[in-house]
Amino acid sequence: LFLSSGNPWDGDLPVELHDSLLWSGTLVDYGPSLAGRKLVFCRAGGATAERRKALKEFVGQGGTLVLLLGAPAELLAEFGITAEAEKLPKGFVGEVTLGGLAPLQGLKGAFASTGRTRPRTSGEGLTTPAKYTDKDVPAIVQKTDGKGQVWYLNFQYAYDSTLDMRNEATSINESNEAIRAKVVDLLKDRYAMGGRIRREAEVFRRTIAAIAERAGVPGACQTLDSDGSAIPYVDAQLLETADHSQQYLVAYADHRLPAGMSA
Repeated sequence: LFLSSGNPWDGDLPVELHDSLLWSGTLVDYGPSLAGRKLVFCRAGGATAERRKALKEFVGQGGTLVLLLGAPAELLAEFGITAEAEKLPKGFVGEVTLGGLAPLQGLKGAFASTGRTRPRTSGEGLTTPAKYTDKDVPAIVQKTDGKGQVWYLNFQYAYDSTLDMRNEATSINESNEAIRAKVVDLLKDRYAMGGRIRREAEVFRRTIAAIAERAGVPGACQTLDSDGSAIPYVDAQLLETADHSQQYLVAYADHRLPAGMSA
């Protein structure tokens, strides 16, 4: 369901991003209208002049726009951002570090990235709360625009840099047991205590949750494991019918709910 949900503005969200919002208790929907919204994630949805204008007005009136790696240059330019291509070595994996800097105060840690650009920005109200460790390249750029905020996430985070969850998952079928097994192992690692995948995924999740909270979109519910990680043993999701005529809230408890923890 979450892999195939279509966003009229942008296509599917990256799996890791959708998971982070879901596991933080943030209710996600894909309605085509910007009216009444506080937060929008966008990668390719600003490809037309009409949509760029709508997003510019959305931010100017107080909304928060998060631009993902791969956002069109024309959309970035609307907010005074340019993303120069960087020739990266094959198999590049960089490390994004957060040092607790404003506007993500207190948020520290690191996670891997398999892609980036070299962003350049202009204007006032600019911060870079995350950078790469190998070079002085901003990994997150945040700036004010009118009454709102724009974030540029200059990284490509994945649970496993060797597995593209979105592309691989769409090809899973009964004749492709090797990919199925790899995804199952990856999910086990995501739930396992103390491992790199879980540790990095939690830093990434907290980063996305902090951006959402600053936009005025707090989590509706959350389950914390004993190490402080948010794991969706109990969660909720807002869903909508294909014709947009009905919305409904689904709440559930995972069968892996640990002993001693109640929903």
